[in-house]
Amino acid sequence: MTDLPTTRSTQRGTVLVTGAAGFLGSRVVALLSASGAYDVIASDVDAGQRAHELQAMPAVTFVPLELRDDAAVAEVVAGADYVVHLAALRSKVSQAGGRAPFDVNVAATYTLASAAGANGVKGFVYGSSHLVYGRFADPARWFSEEDATPSPGLSLYAAAKLASESFVAAFSDAFGFDYVALRFGGIYGPQAAPGSNTSVMTEILACIDRGEKPVVSWTRDTKHCLIYVDDAARAVVKALEFRTRGTAVNVVNRPRTAELIYSALVRLYGADPSVLEWAATKSRYQQVTDARLTHKLQSPPATSLEEGLGSIIDWHRATRGH
Repeated sequence: MTDLPTTRSTQRGTVLVTGAAGFLGSRVVALLSASGAYDVIASDVDAGQRAHELQAMPAVTFVPLELRDDAAVAEVVAGADYVVHLAALRSKVSQAGGRAPFDVNVAATYTLASAAGANGVKGFVYGSSHLVYGRFADPARWFSEEDATPSPGLSLYAAAKLASESFVAAFSDAFGFDYVALRFGGIYGPQAAPGSNTSVMTEILACIDRGEKPVVSWTRDTKHCLIYVDDAARAVVKALEFRTRGTAVNVVNRPRTAELIYSALVRLYGADPSVLEWAATKSRYQQVTDARLTHKLQSPPATSLEEGLGSIIDWHRATRGH
């Protein structure tokens, strides 16, 4: 480990951000840097060019970090006042099984929380998921933060998130640091990874470019509680100021039907929504409450669906053919 701050900042807090080179993490680091309120240790296992971009931001130090290296984790946490833990192996990787998803998504979280307690960290923000509520099979049911529990239909990724929430909460109780679990809905926006909600949108746009009929695999009445990436990042920064222990907050926007979302996307692209073909092979009803996000965390989503979809369209137009 090199170039770590030797001591915590005496003027302002030092925040360790894991997964800092990722879709959400890079935006969180940018917001923290721009705020002028924190020094930032941005960590990721292999950031490539993104590492140079992060390092160039004011008050940001980039540190390569393998979360399965307990000694390295302990060393980097020792220089932090706060931990924002966003690193994880994504859902599709987790579903493949094997040891790596457990080691990264659960064991590494345990190690981070343990190190946070041992080093007197003031606060811990954990990036969880709304998937802890299960399959979303019932179109009449709404979920609040109290409803997370092991249940039929819980994916391996969601089980890891639920277990990690429990471990961090236990360390919070034992050592007295503040703790918030942010249960993100589907995060979308430019530069998202393949296989994400955004890639479904850009695949639809690419089909239109080729003169083909885009096929949507969701039923028309399926509901998604998508959250724009910048709104999700702002919620993370707000959570650093949220003085509480063991609280979960859903970071979601209001549920919208698949028909509304994808029809709006196609219309904003200048095409006729009737071009969409509905395969209707999958359904879910992500009806998740946002009261805590709005009223307790005071970070309601600021990006309209049209603005968010417009940014996807602009990104697609700028990058197609590359």
